[in-house]
Amino acid sequence: MLLRAFCAFLWLAPPAPAEAGEPPGASEVAGRSAAPLLGRPTASIRVFAFRSGLPRPIPFQVDERDRRHHWADDFGSQPVRDETPGVFDENDVVAFMNRDLGEPGDAAKLSVAAPAWIEVRVGPPEAPLGYVYVASLDPAPPPAEDLPDYSRYDPATDQVFADRYTVRFGGPLPTYLAIVRQQGEAGPNVLNGVRAHGEARILAGLFRLVRSEKDLLYAIQGYRDGPVRAIRSAKYWIRLPLGFKARGRVELLFYRDFVEARARVNIRIPPRLVPADGDLTAYFDFRDFSGARVIGPGGAPADLVDGLMTAAKRSFTDRAVRWSALALPGGQTFLLTVRLEGSLQRLDQRLYLDDSADPARGKPGFGFRLSGINRLDTGEQELAVAAMILDTGAESEVSAAASLLLDPPRPAVTVLKAPAPDAVQPAR
Repeated sequence: MLLRAFCAFLWLAPPAPAEAGEPPGASEVAGRSAAPLLGRPTASIRVFAFRSGLPRPIPFQVDERDRRHHWADDFGSQPVRDETPGVFDENDVVAFMNRDLGEPGDAAKLSVAAPAWIEVRVGPPEAPLGYVYVASLDPAPPPAEDLPDYSRYDPATDQVFADRYTVRFGGPLPTYLAIVRQQGEAGPNVLNGVRAHGEARILAGLFRLVRSEKDLLYAIQGYRDGPVRAIRSAKYWIRLPLGFKARGRVELLFYRDFVEARARVNIRIPPRLVPADGDLTAYFDFRDFSGARVIGPGGAPADLVDGLMTAAKRSFTDRAVRWSALALPGGQTFLLTVRLEGSLQRLDQRLYLDDSADPARGKPGFGFRLSGINRLDTGEQELAVAAMILDTGAESEVSAAASLLLDPPRPAVTVLKAPAPDAVQPAR
């Protein structure tokens, strides 16, 4: 369990800013909630958003999953393959960016080539983020060529180029991050690396196992590139005593302006029965964010990042938090969230902050500490680590963005009747 949490932190690279005024994040519509799409060819699916009263195509992608809910890959040395490739199943999804959502539209203006359309509302009815309209078209028009491609993965260099960031992996972990304004732009590296320390204690500490990011081994299994996100899947392992290995898998999703690491934890033996306990500290080792201000759910300490770990900063790390942020001197904010599900929510989750003048350490080290694994139950549970850079330092706006990452709005799907034969075709 610690290994999966360990890697979900380690593989995450901080992204760059979304533009002001746009809904943050991305949404997925799963096949189980979109009955008209089930059993249809994935290549026939199209997504539109209404702008000024007319439906227009938007960037989207259909991502398939196998029966274990792993994302299917397009390429790689050991790619995951869906059992029914090219067919939209209940656990497959249609993904799109919330920034591309539109206004509610008139179904009569949609294409006649679909037996049924689905209207997708993202957010609550009283304050929706926006709407899209999805269908399986026969025949399907060719994809629009002028739509943006938000991120691109280069397997030769193990590097992701997105509209607002470039991240490169040196071995299993990211070692280079540049914040940019357009895809492919060069920028200074703001990251020394990602660090971690994990400890497991068995039989009341009679046996003690300590590992760091230096002990992590990995192999990239597969990847896929789409206009909305690039997905990179890898297996990883840590050597244990007596020739054993702790194994796991992490799937990284790279979007235009944020990154999400998802992992599943399958606990087969309750740690309290061994008995066993443990903790994990994982953090970003930033090069120099002098003048940054720490923000959390309870506000912010008065002291800025200045190479000195003051009493106010130490006190701030004692709080139980699900998110925290660094308000940077340039007006942007680096936001980090950890979403735990099932009995993982019983873990103690606290901020890790190490503000040091030592050139061998980060300025600051910024992340989370997890402890209390002896409270967990058996079964498969999920965790997700996400990061985003916001173009604001306002605490209310940072808190609202954190809420969206921790509790993404569930898309509401409504099946619409097919339009009349003389319906207006979607605008290009």
